[in-house]
Amino acid sequence: MSEHNQNGSFHHENFHNHEHAEIVNPDPYHNHPYRQIGGWLLFFMILEILPLPWMLFTSIRSYVFVLGGEFSVYAAITFGSLLLSSLAFVFDVMFICCVFRRDHLFLRYLQIRMILALTVSAITFTASIFLVAPNVAVVGASMFCIGTSMSFAIGFALLMVLYYCKSERVRIYMGGEEFKDKALFAFR
Repeated sequence: MSEHNQNGSFHHENFHNHEHAEIVNPDPYHNHPYRQIGGWLLFFMILEILPLPWMLFTSIRSYVFVLGGEFSVYAAITFGSLLLSSLAFVFDVMFICCVFRRDHLFLRYLQIRMILALTVSAITFTASIFLVAPNVAVVGASMFCIGTSMSFAIGFALLMVLYYCKSERVRIYMGGEEFKDKALFAFR
């Protein structure tokens, strides 16, 4: 039964009766030990966080160097790469924040950061080879090294995405697999 009490506020009989209240937790993993960050997830988060101050410092130093020098094609390419690197840095910070907040966009931000980082690497390496060392023999050997490095980088990026998609710890830590629906691509 509902009624108004003397001071005019609305009162329901069962409102204060806690015996009938059933607490439903929408997270089926709320007591699971994997609900805390740890294991490989903690290891990868440490690997993401440790280089952030160095990345920020080198980016600022590079901006000062590029903007303080005279204009050249290499400076323009470097400045473009720095802008993309800065954007990658922002997505890296967003990725880390999303993991700690258990936001389902974390994998999308990681993938965007990886794509930006690979793009910056490809642009920087290619520009430095053709602008700094136009010797054909050096270019051929450098292209092989760049190809190998880029292959390893792409392979590592795919392994990271595979870990986040297949890890039981990540699935439980995030409270399910909904994050896969928000990713650019995911291994099911």
